[in-house]
Amino acid sequence: MPLLKRRNFRLDQGIQKLIEERLSTTVQSVNRVSGGDINEAFRIETVNGRFFVKINASVNSIDILKSEQYGLDVLRRTSKVRVPRIVDFLVHDKTGILILEWITRGHSTRDAYQDLGRQLAALHTCRDNQFGSVPDNFIGALPQKNTSYDDFETFYAECRILPQVKMAVDRDVFSKKTLNGFKTFLYKIPLLIPKENPVLIHGDLWGGNHMVNDSGHPYIIDPSISYNHREMDLAMMGLFGGYPEVTYLTYNERLPLIPGWRERADIFQLYYLLVHLNLFGSGYYNSVMRILNKYL
Repeated sequence: MPLLKRRNFRLDQGIQKLIEERLSTTVQSVNRVSGGDINEAFRIETVNGRFFVKINASVNSIDILKSEQYGLDVLRRTSKVRVPRIVDFLVHDKTGILILEWITRGHSTRDAYQDLGRQLAALHTCRDNQFGSVPDNFIGALPQKNTSYDDFETFYAECRILPQVKMAVDRDVFSKKTLNGFKTFLYKIPLLIPKENPVLIHGDLWGGNHMVNDSGHPYIIDPSISYNHREMDLAMMGLFGGYPEVTYLTYNERLPLIPGWRERADIFQLYYLLVHLNLFGSGYYNSVMRILNKYL
């Protein structure tokens, strides 16, 4: 699991008591660990073992962690990828608390990255008849629509790009003229993106959302699932780095990609950059506009 950030942290006593009651155990120690940008996370030591506890106190606290729980459960039930085992989900004073098994972090190796490529290829064989096809969820702290559509271009426009663009317009990040530019870009999607069947994707597979345990086995964490174009996952993997070439080569051996997937990755990355723009600010503006202008 994530690295320790500070030792002997004092967990809210109401939350700790609730955990002890639900797990029928006694908490012996609590350590804060890295938990992403929107959550607090802890390693708790109990008389019954270690657990990973993620807490979210935002406005959508309960829904965000419930969404993560649902995504992990869906991925686990495919038997295609390794994900942490869900222990429990609790609510304390409008705060969501997700408890997972503790996974001791190991070292990333070539074998582990190859295994990850095989797992991802296997996951992408899980098909549906429509894009979306799961309950609405979250990407980070932002809501993500998963309305079902027959074609990718409509799904990508209505459930991915336009909600993020409109959010940015409402915050005066984009002008109405720029909004029209995005609509022009979206009209071109059928000519730019090859047809693929909707498959189950992780949905937020940047480098920080995978880990290797102390036995050398890769796990994926923090999903934002949907049935989608599989190149969404590949594009996100390449956006901020974190995956060596062997992962892509192994994936491609198991489930060959349509030629040109690297060149068109920025079309899918546009969504994730818009999310980062809305979450973290103007530092992502130029990256968004560079992709948009490339295709206008």
